[in-house]
Amino acid sequence: MEREQAVKTTSWMGSITILATALGPLLGSLLLQWINLRELFIALTAYTVLSLYLLHVFMPQNRTQLKKFNLRKIIVDYQVILTNSQFWIHTLAFCFLFSILIAWNTLSPFYLMNYLNMNRIQFGWVQLLVYGVFILGINLKELLKLQIEEIIKTGLFLTIVSFILSALTLIFLPQHFYWVIGNILFFCLSTGFIFYSLYRKAIEMPKKAPMATTMAVFSMSQNLFGFLGSLMVRKLYFK
Repeated sequence: MEREQAVKTTSWMGSITILATALGPLLGSLLLQWINLRELFIALTAYTVLSLYLLHVFMPQNRTQLKKFNLRKIIVDYQVILTNSQFWIHTLAFCFLFSILIAWNTLSPFYLMNYLNMNRIQFGWVQLLVYGVFILGINLKELLKLQIEEIIKTGLFLTIVSFILSALTLIFLPQHFYWVIGNILFFCLSTGFIFYSLYRKAIEMPKKAPMATTMAVFSMSQNLFGFLGSLMVRKLYFK
């Protein structure tokens, strides 16, 4: 029950994060029509401080009793996770898709605004479309009512095909915006279709390990791949 609740909660948090990524560029570009960057960052800082204060006020405190530190048990828990092949299969598949999304976030301003000469609002609309399709993919999974194994098998095939097409069009046909964005939308749709299914399978695999330890390893892998995705684009673009 604890694991199921953790999966649902983190899935909701991930969906909100994706929604922020979709709306952020558009809302930011609209706000910059009336305020400058300094005023925008001051407003964001004030909003962040207010959010932290409200979290402090309304979040329930954890009343659980502290347990004695057991280094041996921690090592055994990590060993269970790190030697679980099924955990790594699903985690690495998830992290690969996540790194591609981060790579697009890094590349898109240079491609859309510098190369294709779009303005900030046009850039915001394109990002809204891209991540709107990603969210559509997440909901498509719910509509089709498929088993999780079927979702992953079908989705992985589609994501691999769409990734190859997206990479080829970006490399060889970057001037053809509709070809590029069409393949990227295809990739985002198929990625959204399997994103949280991969996540769920990954963190449910090491059943003998605590959820907190599993999440720590998974999150570390996700952050590492996100960094590598951004670094890869930076090396390719600024070489």
